[in-house]
Amino acid sequence: MLVPALEPDRKMSISSQGYHQTYLSEWAIFVMRNLFTTSPMEVERQVADLRVVSSAMTELEQFFKEHIKYVQGSQISSVFFPKKIEIVDQGIRVTGTFRYWFGEDQKDVALEKSYLLQYKLGRRNLLLLTNVSEEKEPQSR
Repeated sequence: MLVPALEPDRKMSISSQGYHQTYLSEWAIFVMRNLFTTSPMEVERQVADLRVVSSAMTELEQFFKEHIKYVQGSQISSVFFPKKIEIVDQGIRVTGTFRYWFGEDQKDVALEKSYLLQYKLGRRNLLLLTNVSEEKEPQSR
């Protein structure tokens, strides 16, 4: 039995061939929601939660620092709605709608964005996030 991080009610089994696509998809949704459904008051705690399921990689640490600085500095609140999850050679591509607000402004901005989540297997086959990068394809609406 394998339990996705921080969600013990969503149990999924794996085979000897490794992680099932369903598990990888659920894991990617967990990462994206924790990272991009955020506010200036929550972002540091959320990144700390993600560090628990991450490998100490320089690129990822830089991404986390820039993300915290941007959210707090711009006073952004945001939400990410995943629409499509693809397992690709480089990792997991997550495409969805990214909505955000600046400060107290009620007007939101909605963009279609894709991110590539890279991971590795750690001790005891624990899935660890190694990098998050935005892919520059989707358009705004």
